[in-house]
Amino acid sequence: NAASSSLSVNAAAAATGDAGNRNASGFTLGSNSEPTGNSNITFTRALLYSGAHSAATRALIIRYLMSLGGVS
Repeated sequence: NAASSSLSVNAAAAATGDAGNRNASGFTLGSNSEPTGNSNITFTRALLYSGAHSAATRALIIRYLMSLGGVS
C-alpha cells in the first residue's frame, strides 16, 4: 500500500513507512530476494487480504488471533 504500509508484531506499535508501489506478484514469508536470505521462523497463520483495513478492523483481527495463540 506504498506510503501507508505498516508492520507490527502482536500488539506492539506498528512500524510505518513506504514499502513501495511495485506489484507484489506473489507471497513470500521468511525470505528476501537473495539466495541466502532465508530465515529460521515458525508461524501459525498467514492472512492475505485484497485491500487495506481500517484501524478498528485491524484491532478486531489482532485481538481474535491473539486469543487463538494465547498471546496477550
